[in-house]
This record gives sequence, C-alpha cells and structure tokens, in this order.
Amino acid sequence: MSGCLQKIQSGAEPQFGNCEGLAPIPSRGQTIATQKNLTRFRPTIDIGKICIRKPRRKRHIAIAPLHCRVTCGIKNLFLLIVGGHGVAYDVVVVGGGVVGLWVARHAIKAGMSVALVDKVTCSSGASGTVLGALLPHLPRVMSAKKIFQFEALAELPTQIDALEDDTGLDTGYARCGRIMPIRTQRYLDHAKAACIGSNVAWNTAGTNLAVEVRDTSSVEGWIDEAAAPLGIIHDNLSARIIAEKYTTALRAFVADHGTLLEGVEVMDIDTGTGRLNTTTKPLDLIAHDIVLAAGHETFPLAERILGLKLGGGVKGQAAVFEIEPQSALPPVIYDNGVYIVPHGLNRCAVGSTSEDEFDDPTTPDPAKSEAFITRAKILCPPLRNGRLIAHWAGVRPRCTAKDPIIGCLDPTRHIHIATGGYKITFGIAHRLAQRLVENISQAEDVTVIPETYSVEAHLENAAQRG
Repeated sequence: MSGCLQKIQSGAEPQFGNCEGLAPIPSRGQTIATQKNLTRFRPTIDIGKICIRKPRRKRHIAIAPLHCRVTCGIKNLFLLIVGGHGVAYDVVVVGGGVVGLWVARHAIKAGMSVALVDKVTCSSGASGTVLGALLPHLPRVMSAKKIFQFEALAELPTQIDALEDDTGLDTGYARCGRIMPIRTQRYLDHAKAACIGSNVAWNTAGTNLAVEVRDTSSVEGWIDEAAAPLGIIHDNLSARIIAEKYTTALRAFVADHGTLLEGVEVMDIDTGTGRLNTTTKPLDLIAHDIVLAAGHETFPLAERILGLKLGGGVKGQAAVFEIEPQSALPPVIYDNGVYIVPHGLNRCAVGSTSEDEFDDPTTPDPAKSEAFITRAKILCPPLRNGRLIAHWAGVRPRCTAKDPIIGCLDPTRHIHIATGGYKITFGIAHRLAQRLVENISQAEDVTVIPETYSVEAHLENAAQRG
C-alpha cells in the first residue's frame, strides 16, 4: 500500500477494519480510529489513536503517522495516513517570493495548515527588486486584464493595512501617483481619452481615483520641462512599495502562523502521493495541495509534470540613487520603459532592462544599466547630482503567452500554479493568491480572473506552439 492514494467509501473495511459509527461528522478532537482498527493494515506501527484535527472545506481531516497516504471518505470525513520522515500539511507552497508569500497568507487566513519552502531565502529572487512600482494600465479602453489590475491596486491599501496590523511591520507602501511626459499631439489625445475613461472605469465620483492632464508646474523640479513640452499625464492610483519591507512583513506573518522552510529545495514531486522530496534529509513534505509559485523556476517544475514549456525568465536590472531631499514624496515617473520610483524624500530607484539572453542572472551589468540611468537623468533633474548607492539584477518570470498563469495543473493531483506576472506581479500578487486559495478551498464565490490567466488558456497556447 505504500505510496498510494485511495478513497474508501462508507461501509468499506479493506484497510481500516471496522469504521462504523463515523457519521455524522465527528467533533474536533474526537477519536475516530485506534491501533486496533488498523492492525490489518499496519500492525507493526504503534499509532495510538487518530483524532479529528480541524474542519476544512466543509469536511474534517485527521492525520496519522504512517508510511503512506490513504484517503478514507465516510460522508465528509477524510483520513490522511501519512508520515515516515514526512510532515503533512494542507498546503505546501513552493517559492517564497511575493506570490508564494501571499498564497501562504491567504491559506493560513482560511484556516489551513501551511508550509512554505524556498531553496534560498524568501524574496531572494525577483521579489528582491529595488523598484517596486505599482502602476495601472491607462483606462482608455478597458479589458478584463485592466479591470483585474485596477481592482487589485484599488483594494491593495486595505490588504496592506491588515498585513501591517497583523505583523506590526511597515511595508513601505505609499500611493504617490505617477506622471508620464507628453511630447506629441497624438499622445495628448490619448491622455485626454484616458481622463474620460477613468471617470467611468475607475468610478472617479466614488473612489476619487482619476487620470488628469497637468502641466509640469504641478511637480516643479521633479521632471524636466523640456522632457514634457505638452504637459504630463497624472494618475493618483499608482503607488510604490519598498519590496524588502513588504516581503519581510509577509515572511514574518507566515513564520508566525505557518511553517517556513528556507534553504530547502524541492527536488521532486510524487504526483501520486502528494509527497515532496527535498534536499534536506530526512525531511520530506506531504501536502493535500501543492502550489508552485517559485517565479521563473516554476516553469521547469511544471514542465516535468505537464511535458510542456509554459514560460521562462527575463533578466532585469535597476539602480538606487541618493538625491537631494524633496519637500514631499514625489510621484513615480514612467516614460517608455524607464522607471523612476521614489523610496523616500532623498532616495529613488531607477530601472530597468529586459534581457531575454544573459549569462549571469543576478550580477548587474553597468554597461546595460547605463542606458536607462542616462535617460532617467534627462527626465529627472534631482538625479543628475545624485549618488549611485546600489545596483540590482534579477530574473522575472514571464509566461510564453505573456499573461500570468494561475490555477490547477491537474485537479486529480491537487497541484496548482501561480507565476508569470513579470512587471505587474507586485500590484496583483495578493489577488492572484486570493483566487488560488479560493480554488483550493472550493469557495462558492470566487475572484474573477481574466480568461487569458487560466491554466487552460496557457495549455492551449503551448499546444499551438507545439
């Protein structure tokens, strides 16, 4: 029986002896089986008694320390027999970036037992970015993707407040707004259309969130007038996050309320048993649901399961400057791939590159970063005399189909995936994770995601590519 997954119907006795009297659902802590019941199954293991642990998904789960995993379904009772060197959880999250941390947080909040595994440390990959720009699409013509992103950014302050209350830690979130220079009449017309669109799409009357066309005097000294001869587009939905503070708060919550395993790499997933084999022996993990959220390193794991390549990594670089103190926190400047993100009154981050080919994923290349730094200094006068204090490089996950992927790779194996947000990950991670946990808990009301984010859409795209 080792390594199998079975569902035993009510009244059946093949492995567990007499299982009568288990309906209605037992109360938490009530004994549901003893060594005597299990002698026909594993007489050499002294398990004492098995008790109901807690309700989940409107059913009850019990765990016993045996060397295999068997599901015994008697009405709403599921008995998970697990163990050996394994440790059992409702959910194991593979990857400690911002998406994985949010999945763990939502799952813990939903009452699940959670372990999060990262092969290095949390946010050691792309989530360790120094940029942290949270920027919406302009609402000229709305789509499912723009609506999802808007709703995620609009609700993020509430999520941030709850996280900071739970941990007592500052996340470095500030809704500072964004400006973009206008140089042509065509772009000015585009900006005016976005202003009109925001009134409806962003419900300006109810939210006070809006897109406006302004002159540069509204941010005097922060953007060069010559770089914006026809003014600027300004929106007050955009924000910035200090990624290090943000992920530190998420990590603290998971460490306090779940199990955090850093320096542990998942080498293999036994899709039949839910067992994750790790580099840390004798530690193995057993999960009812497994979530792959390891950024670009998710794709090789998924490929071993599906036999299909769903995406890869794109290297990005950024830099941090110390500048003369500003009188107030300025807005993010965005201009055709260049980001200038205020980290405080006297510090800002600048980025970025997008490199499909690279030899060293985490070592900055000054020759490639010089281009965006030069453009940033043309845009933003305070940077011209600024002092470069840090360089950063990392690999961001991007699906071949461009959009993020979220959902269940195979419902029978309870393996889920959440990655591929690329440049918009920090703004939508909490909402992606919320939907995934709703799927796992079989919630009746679920967060709507764009169809192009679904696993089915990505699999279809992969099949078309051959």
